[in-house]
Amino acid sequence: MAQSDSATIASSGTPTTSATTAVEDPVLARIPKAARPNTQAGAEAFAKFYYEQVAKAWMKPDPALLDSLQKDGCKTCSAFRSTAEYLRKHGQRYASSPLTIKGTSVYAFIEGKKHIAVTVLANEAKIIDRKGRSVETVAAEGTQVFVLSLAFEGHWMATRSQVEDSS
Repeated sequence: MAQSDSATIASSGTPTTSATTAVEDPVLARIPKAARPNTQAGAEAFAKFYYEQVAKAWMKPDPALLDSLQKDGCKTCSAFRSTAEYLRKHGQRYASSPLTIKGTSVYAFIEGKKHIAVTVLANEAKIIDRKGRSVETVAAEGTQVFVLSLAFEGHWMATRSQVEDSS
């Protein structure tokens, strides 16, 4: 049996790679498998993941957690990232999650319109400094519904985030 440069057969009969190995896209590697497909279920899972990343970006603080998950034209998304940048620059962070995701549902899922409703509980949360001292307490705002608009470009990306108008 001839050997190729890219794979050999191990004694167990299982192909192994030697010269070439597939490297997973680093952005895709951060996105949960359920949130990767270009489907309604994938879009819902991504929307949940996105808002979880917003909360993590504020708790670490690490604005890079939002990189490549949102388009440049999304003003609210940019504000989420700017908050993480501000917290990092000032040595502050949220001591606990400011958001609890209660659920998702498809708001619209047709050609050109991919919108997911995300029900969020806005929690009371303390912002603390490097020494753990409380800087500010952000009041709980109760349950809110965000509508996240999405585009699929190899993976889902947020294009707009807005609070649903209940009037």
